Amino acid sequence: MDATIDRLIVAIQQRQLVVFCGAGISLAAPSSVPTAAGITASCVAKYNTRALPPLPPSATATLEALTEHLFSNDLQSFFVRDLVPWRAFHRDANPQHVAVADLLTSGAAAFGLTTNFDALIELAAMDLGEDSFSAALDANQANIRHDHNPFVKLHGCARDPDHTLWCRLQLDAGPPVSDANQRIRDRLDSLKTWLRANLREKTVLFVGFWTDWGYLGNVLAESVDSVHIPLVVLVDPLTDAQLAAKAPELWAWANASTQFIHLPVTAEVFLPRLREEFSRNLLTRVLRESADGFRATKPGAPIPPADFAVLSNPDMYSLRRDVYGVPSTRIPRYSQPDASMDAVGRAHLLLRHAGARLDGPRYLNAAGQRIRLVNGKTKLLNRVRNEFAEETPFVTGTDDDIVICAGATDDGGTPGHISRGSAAPTVVRPSSTTEWITLELALARGLL
Repeated sequence: MDATIDRLIVAIQQRQLVVFCGAGISLAAPSSVPTAAGITASCVAKYNTRALPPLPPSATATLEALTEHLFSNDLQSFFVRDLVPWRAFHRDANPQHVAVADLLTSGAAAFGLTTNFDALIELAAMDLGEDSFSAALDANQANIRHDHNPFVKLHGCARDPDHTLWCRLQLDAGPPVSDANQRIRDRLDSLKTWLRANLREKTVLFVGFWTDWGYLGNVLAESVDSVHIPLVVLVDPLTDAQLAAKAPELWAWANASTQFIHLPVTAEVFLPRLREEFSRNLLTRVLRESADGFRATKPGAPIPPADFAVLSNPDMYSLRRDVYGVPSTRIPRYSQPDASMDAVGRAHLLLRHAGARLDGPRYLNAAGQRIRLVNGKTKLLNRVRNEFAEETPFVTGTDDDIVICAGATDDGGTPGHISRGSAAPTVVRPSSTTEWITLELALARGLL
């Protein structure tokens, strides 16, 4: 798995990663979105309480059999509005959803695509700090520019249940075609063209996504006909033989790519690990690209290690926010280092050189001071502090001792270039004793 993740990190650095995700990412707790069998059982139980004509046994065998029976009897709207247990599709994102949301909001993934109806990736993105995360249901929506990269929902969305895709009958049945099913067909037709235009030279990652729906294999095959796909990675615990039998068209398509890798692990294992390695690689790159600035500040001193080997996903995400210069309520929108990060990367190296060690997303120095590093992006120090005022304390009742605002400029009259937290508590934030200082003052004090 390590070597494959390394390949995917390279794809991120080349802006080539595309993530296809399916039901496998939503089954784990706390999401626990019901399986097809679970939805079938729930819908049949609800149907039986309505005192309607009994369902034939053949209609209760699978979800597709149930929906084809109901839809062919003009009960499509009844099914999606009255029988489907939609509540689970709107609640409790899990770490897999957070990982995909992070890849899309940071720009690490060029786009994502799912067959899921649930809104849990959207929810995870909002929890990370996205003001508005908009999934795309057709090519026109996929082309609308957002702060995050496109997230395409092939089968529709729980937020629009009347236009969700459940069975082949919705695609194959002859006229007359209902308005709802015609809209679904039009969406899929538009997305074939969109995929053909956007999949060229992309590395495709399938996670929790494998289907025996032949139409989907055909959609992919038609969308990428004559388009070069350098690498396809499939994350699924099933064996090769099981996957080939379950979806022969999709299996043949994947194997026809330049290189195909099947990792027999679950999405629950893989996606948090991919997110972790992406964060670690990104932060390490920021420090390594600041090495020249460290040498200029500490001539002749050995450059400290730039790794982030023992941090959790939340801790590394917190560090990525600080490197970007946004508070914990905002999204760090970068997947590559940039020049604005030189000062904060240098500050990391200087603190390490001075013997400070990471304790979560903060440093502890020899004096026991808790130090946070934030990218000031040439702003006035007080302005940066005010932007971060919406945060709650890092740990309840525990403030940082010092925030070094690397790259911030003098505050034009604040004595000693110091800005302290307000002594008086506010509705937004309790009293804080944290001291905010510039990188220059930190150097003058010998903190670095």
